[in-house]
Amino acid sequence: MKTERKTNPELRRALRDTVPVIAGYLVLGTGFGIIMQSSGLGLLPAFLMSLFIYAGSMQYAAVGLLTGGASLLTVALTTLA
Repeated sequence: MKTERKTNPELRRALRDTVPVIAGYLVLGTGFGIIMQSSGLGLLPAFLMSLFIYAGSMQYAAVGLLTGGASLLTVALTTLA
């Protein structure tokens, strides 16, 4: 006897609505990875910055600050400002 799986319509709608968000994060994440690699920063700093910096475009600004010689304290204070 075959059992049919019923899909919750709310779940289907939620999955459909998240596709644009996922697409945006994939594009932004790929761009950030390219910037990090071209700046000479490795995978671990990229992962940590993605994990801890959730301040809009500050991830991108932090790359320029760090490669320009700014300290982590300067980056943190710039993020708060």
